[in-house]
Amino acid sequence: GDPGAYMNRSELEGNPHLVLEGMIIGAYAMGASRGFVYCRAEYLLAIKRLNIAIEQAYKYGLLGKNLFESGFGFDLEVRIGAGAFVCGEETALMRSIEGRRGQSQPRPPFPAQRGLWGKPTNINNVETWAALKPILLRGAAWYAGIGTEKTKGTKVFALAGKIKNTGLVEVPFGTTLRDIIFEIGGGIPDGKEFKAVQTGGPSGGVVPSEHLDTPLEYESLQKLGSIMGSGGLVIMDEDSCMVDVAQFFMEFCCDESCGKCPPCRVCTRQMLNILERIKKGEAELDDLKKLEELSVVVKDASLCGLGQTAPNPVMTTLRYFRKEYEEHIRERRCTAGVCEDLFLSPCENTCPVHMNIPGYLQLIKEDRLDEAFELVVLDNPLPASTGRACQYPCENRCRRKTIDTAINMREVHRYIADTIFKKTTAEKIVKRFKKRKMAATGKRIGIVGSGPAGLTAAFYLALLGHKVTVYESAEKPGGMLRSALPDYRLPTETLDHELALIRGVGVQFICSKTLGRDVTLKKLTKDHDLVFLAIGEKVEGAVAQKLGLELNKSGTIKVDPWTLRTSNPKVYAGGDVVTGAANMITAMGFGKKAAALIDRQLVGVDRFRQLWPKLEYDNTIPQHTPEAPRNEGKIVPCEARRKSWKEVSHTLSAWEAKAEAMRCLRCDIKAHPREVTAPHSHEQNQQPVVKQ
Repeated sequence: GDPGAYMNRSELEGNPHLVLEGMIIGAYAMGASRGFVYCRAEYLLAIKRLNIAIEQAYKYGLLGKNLFESGFGFDLEVRIGAGAFVCGEETALMRSIEGRRGQSQPRPPFPAQRGLWGKPTNINNVETWAALKPILLRGAAWYAGIGTEKTKGTKVFALAGKIKNTGLVEVPFGTTLRDIIFEIGGGIPDGKEFKAVQTGGPSGGVVPSEHLDTPLEYESLQKLGSIMGSGGLVIMDEDSCMVDVAQFFMEFCCDESCGKCPPCRVCTRQMLNILERIKKGEAELDDLKKLEELSVVVKDASLCGLGQTAPNPVMTTLRYFRKEYEEHIRERRCTAGVCEDLFLSPCENTCPVHMNIPGYLQLIKEDRLDEAFELVVLDNPLPASTGRACQYPCENRCRRKTIDTAINMREVHRYIADTIFKKTTAEKIVKRFKKRKMAATGKRIGIVGSGPAGLTAAFYLALLGHKVTVYESAEKPGGMLRSALPDYRLPTETLDHELALIRGVGVQFICSKTLGRDVTLKKLTKDHDLVFLAIGEKVEGAVAQKLGLELNKSGTIKVDPWTLRTSNPKVYAGGDVVTGAANMITAMGFGKKAAALIDRQLVGVDRFRQLWPKLEYDNTIPQHTPEAPRNEGKIVPCEARRKSWKEVSHTLSAWEAKAEAMRCLRCDIKAHPREVTAPHSHEQNQQPVVKQ
């Protein structure tokens, strides 16, 4: 329902006499003899108290014939509506009062000319009538002194959604959204980031964080594409998907349309269909243009305010959050983790490399460690390193937290990697992954930088059959993993195990070669079909000039966010050199995305997901999920760490890893058992990689 409607109900429940007094004064001023309060049937308490107030007004001679022997009479009654949203529009409201179907009518004639039963009719909101008495008592100048130059007085807003203090608040017009949300509303709960606020009810627009200091008045909201409407403020945080928000409100407007005019009846349904396709990953970029065109038609051609404002949520989310729409279409990805058709599970969706976390946890439960290792490495070619240094964003979205604590996903895949690296020879490990390697393509790829982004891209591109050469300025590969992380955090031996695997699948490393000094971009593009820059730092000074690439003001390389291409069509870039200083797993996500994009550019088809094995495992939802303690990695006591570079933490035991796997709620299981073929990919036009 419309949060804004709650303040009208509050007026009728809390002080119905104030509303009645305003209507009586208005009727006297206009010469009206009959009044109606239209109230939806769901508001039982408001209707009850309103009827009591009317009965009392008749009893004390404030309603009826010849009031105070003045010759003026006014009768008032309550008319109950069935709750149709369209009856908030004045012509539909009048038809409903007359006992007819609530449908909008063309204007003119306007209600003031011809309204209820063909007679002149004045229609105002409950709030307006309630404000009439204090204005008359204190004077127009007093009221005009509140608010802004163009919008006078106060307004009651209904705070709802992701906010600490929900409820009604009355503030002067001109109060900023920031003050209402963070000062009065208390801000966003659970430490989440504010994302947007929808103003004006279901057909209001969405206002993003960059406009939080906008003063609330009719003109300022109109400039942002929103409306004041009924005064509803729905607060959204980082977990809100703007495509889902637009679809939710468009569905409401479709259901509430009276169906009389085709622009509203037909076009809103088509808009809803497009939004539903976007949420399912079935849309194309042209659909965004269709949405915009349909929005204009509905807005300009609809008969009443419902249709004229219905496109507002779509138009404003497209205006301010277009990237989210494109992300749903281009990458089949919902960053907020709301559109479940686009991802396997919340944890997989949040992971920058999209590890199939429920998959390897289930394989651990089934004692299939070798297959779990294969699945982990194909999702993440540096599992032992990330098992130690990852910031584990996956745990922030783990639904197990609703029961007790998030699953220790990082330590489980560290256990898998450490165990296999210890018990299996490097030759056998390499042999396992060489079986997945595709036929040679004859294409040559140069990668500059052997940090997380470069190593990840190199691993996948080699498996895809390309000849990959990695250039590194240091004496040994590993980038920041080797130079910035000490042995007590990431042992050199652990990193060398993973580098041996990457070498084993066909990646060649050439060290002590600095870009711009020992090797030029011009030579790299001449010797290779494509080049991927993953140098992991800002490009400055003479190096920037030698590269000849377009840079951002911050000194990072400018790329197309969807293709990772630089201003040189033969050069791609990813990782810190694009984003600025980030973290290991984010850089790896760029490397994985780059590998898929580069491969498609070279061979012309999407092959990336073909690398993953078709693993079958139990896909039944756990029947019983009691509270269970989280198994943490064992930290070596401080006394034992003194004067030592040995690792500060130990991985889980086999029993502890399996116990953690048993805690998984299997959020990847939706309606039917699933066979997992590959993790989420950034490839354009690729369907979610889960077979029903």
